[in-house]
Amino acid sequence: MKYIIRPFVAAGLLGLLAGCSSFLDDPQPQQSLPTTEAFQTASDTETGLIGAYNAAQGSDLFGTNTTQCAELLGDNVIWRGSFPSYAEIFQVQMVADNPEIDDMWQLAYQVNNQANLVIQATETLEDPEFDVEVEAGKTFRNQLRGEALFLRGATMFEIVRFYGLPYSTSSSTDPGVPILTEPVVDFGSVTFPARNTVEEVYNQAIADLTEASNLLPDRVGRGRANRFAALAYLAEIAFMQGRYGDALGFTQTIIDEGGFALTDDANGFFVNEGSVEEIWAVVHTVQDNPGVNGSLPTFHHVNARGGDVAISGALILGGFNLILTPDQQQAIDDAGFSAVDQRVTQLTSNDTFNIEKYEDFATNADDAPIWRYAEVLLMHAEALARENGVTQEAVDLLNQIRNRSVRVLDAEGNPVPNSSDLVSYGTGDFASAEALIDAILLEKRVEMAYEGTRFHDLMRTRQDVKGRPFNDPLLRFPVPQREIDANNNLEQNPGY
Repeated sequence: MKYIIRPFVAAGLLGLLAGCSSFLDDPQPQQSLPTTEAFQTASDTETGLIGAYNAAQGSDLFGTNTTQCAELLGDNVIWRGSFPSYAEIFQVQMVADNPEIDDMWQLAYQVNNQANLVIQATETLEDPEFDVEVEAGKTFRNQLRGEALFLRGATMFEIVRFYGLPYSTSSSTDPGVPILTEPVVDFGSVTFPARNTVEEVYNQAIADLTEASNLLPDRVGRGRANRFAALAYLAEIAFMQGRYGDALGFTQTIIDEGGFALTDDANGFFVNEGSVEEIWAVVHTVQDNPGVNGSLPTFHHVNARGGDVAISGALILGGFNLILTPDQQQAIDDAGFSAVDQRVTQLTSNDTFNIEKYEDFATNADDAPIWRYAEVLLMHAEALARENGVTQEAVDLLNQIRNRSVRVLDAEGNPVPNSSDLVSYGTGDFASAEALIDAILLEKRVEMAYEGTRFHDLMRTRQDVKGRPFNDPLLRFPVPQREIDANNNLEQNPGY
């Protein structure tokens, strides 16, 4: 019998070492087992990797909260629910024993440790199955290693954005989160690390995701890491660091080589999961999902918990209501037509507006989208504008997103053929690169609403949120109190 070892408490600092019983026959975990016994074959190693995905899928990490918590910190939504932990985040009144904040940290380091075990196994084990090619020049060993590196790099990047200050000139000294690249296999290998700097965590994530992008096949399977998902993360990291030229290279590769496309309408990605627009998503099924009190549809669908998360007035007034410029609206009116934004149909009015991108409130089986092609196109457009100013290519990319969603209708409500010019931009509509960037960010705010991007964009563009400057320490999660109590080397964030 073989067991997969993972730390039950975050960061490998302390606590129980438990088996990943979802993928094991024996329900009794062992407290201590060397990696060489836990992983004997390539098949064992893949099973260990699935353990890392299982942790990543949890509602406290990629399954819900990397999206949910980012939205609650931002200005696109309001919280109307009864969970005090989410209310604290929305009100920016967080405490160090907040269960969402505690569980995100714990789950992130479970993913990290499981990934470290897989990485170690790909370095030490010999099995002919490892040498099987999964894509020209890429072996099964490379795939498993690449997936583990992807999960470790993506997870560390995501949590440093919550627990550390935004990337800036002070990131070489700002505390981030601990970097752990060696697996915890027994109590003897538990360590008590200090927090690495924000810059060090970014550098580790870049190294992991760069290696992953070179090892991973273009496609693996739904819910599993692939080369283009790694490139998307590298583009986002470059965005957060202001390296827009580097980001442009990553997004260009995705556009040129990924074979992705926008769905025909704005709702297609969410209704038809696994569409050509999907780059990477956390797959949820009827049998395997975050449950009635932990899923994305649970919190925002008006027919689930009554719509715990609702659209803010700021998003309506500063987002949806501004998609058509006054000149565009006037031209539509003068022609006797009207316009509708399909993204508005994702909103349901029940005194307040709720987003219904995640419509499966009955079984909670909606996937959690992490990367979709629409976001990559908008990133590419913004990077082009920042690097090259107002160009036809950047404007065309912006129009590609808005023309998918904004439809011109005649007096009888029928689509007007060849009417995209009425809602499209031309290069002459922008007096400067800054004006084009503002239009792209506005489009992104509406297009990516409730997908966890707005808060990070506010941090990246150095904008105030909820009356606080972007670098206010209280916009960062506190280090969980249980970690502070267990590890004297951990430094708490200011204000907690």
